[in-house]
Amino acid sequence: MVLDTKRNSSRGPGHKGSIAVVGAGVAGVMTAYAFAKRGFKASPIDALSGPAQMCSRANAGILAVGPAKTWASPGALNSAVNAMVGLHRSVIVRRYLDPALWRWGTEFLLNCRLQAHATNTATLQRLSRYNCELIMRKNDMALPRRRYAASK
Repeated sequence: MVLDTKRNSSRGPGHKGSIAVVGAGVAGVMTAYAFAKRGFKASPIDALSGPAQMCSRANAGILAVGPAKTWASPGALNSAVNAMVGLHRSVIVRRYLDPALWRWGTEFLLNCRLQAHATNTATLQRLSRYNCELIMRKNDMALPRRRYAASK
């Protein structure tokens, strides 16, 4: 996205221009809000008739940090084998001879080792906490803050 603020500067000192935000879920609405606080006319645009109708609907707009875990875990090998033989209905593997699948699968399985899983999960949780803090700090919103112990 390119935003040309010089072109729109003739509209007055408080108006920086207009911007469209694609998506009206939690991320889209928060992005539009942040732009509006900075003086832009921000308009979230969504394929559906209202906000939070797709991905954000199921999580009720909750920013959850504690349960952040990587998918590559020691138990993932069983799930991968079940998917390969058709026992795992949520995953379908069709291109068994695709070299990219084998490269990705090898890297994924290397990250399933216990130490790699612990390191990657800790990194993901730090990133999640950092993002939540940025949202709370940068938007000056009076959102409720709850702290839960990180899941193990």
